[in-house]
Amino acid sequence: MADIRVLLAGISIRVLREVMERITELRPDMEVVAYAERAELEEAVARHRADVVIVGLDIDETQKVCSDLLDEFPDTLVVGLAADGRRAAIHMDNVGPDELLDTIRVARSFR
Repeated sequence: MADIRVLLAGISIRVLREVMERITELRPDMEVVAYAERAELEEAVARHRADVVIVGLDIDETQKVCSDLLDEFPDTLVVGLAADGRRAAIHMDNVGPDELLDTIRVARSFR
């Protein structure tokens, strides 16, 4: 069983969803445990005990969905993915200075 359980949600472009599934499953420490639509998202996160949720919705909806997920599941890392897959935002709860600095370092390494 993988260390990191990933749930994909609301990614409407099939090719993008399949790419996300494949690149995640190529990592030995990650496993895509489910795909959920918006209406069943909270239930799916709880049922599959997801560590990470990648949410691909319209930009207007993504912020609220990510915030709602963190309210319900504060230990879950939520990634808001733009519908076209070109932009992403990391949403975390209970972030201390060390976690914030680590996140900045990781994000900077992508540039």
